[in-house]
This record gives sequence, C-alpha cells and structure tokens, in this order.
Amino acid sequence: DALRNQLAEKFITLGVLKQFDIIAHDCETPRVAVIKESIKSVDDWKNILSEANVIITTMSLISKTDPVIQDLLHNEISHLFVDEAHNFKNLFLYTKMRNEG
Repeated sequence: DALRNQLAEKFITLGVLKQFDIIAHDCETPRVAVIKESIKSVDDWKNILSEANVIITTMSLISKTDPVIQDLLHNEISHLFVDEAHNFKNLFLYTKMRNEG
C-alpha cells in the first residue's frame, strides 16, 4: 500500500513538474482513484472511470475481475503502466526489444 500511496501522491501533486516549471503552477491536477480491493459492480467501475483520470491498482486485483469488467477497462483506459516487473523476470525471452527484462 505504501507504494500505491506514494504513486498516487506523485500524480496528485505532479511531482517535481511544477517545481521545475515544466508545467504551469496553476495546472489542473489529475483526479486519482486508488483501488485497494476488488470491485465487482460494472456500475461502480463506470463511476470510477468517469471521475478519475488516473487509476492505481494491482494487476492481481484487475485479473480477478469479471471478464465484462475487464472488457470495460480495456475499452475505456487509454494508457496502462505496469509496475510489477518482478513478475516478468524472464521478459527478455518473449520480446525482440533490447534492454528489456
């Protein structure tokens, strides 16, 4: 949970981007949802997707959701960042890209 909270805080504050004048100080910050437990309702997910710009959760939680919800997330989320590299220690065997894994 500490890492999820830290990541959420970085999105909410935009980290050092304002500090180094990379973005305007009055720039609107993202609306962040941190999902820590399974959400089984399609309507609940639709509400989260309509309210949040950033969703922070784990692949473990998402992978256990109903396929209907997974399809919803697949269709509604434009970018996915996965920070569970420990699960992909042999990634280099499955990709042609260099310096992966």
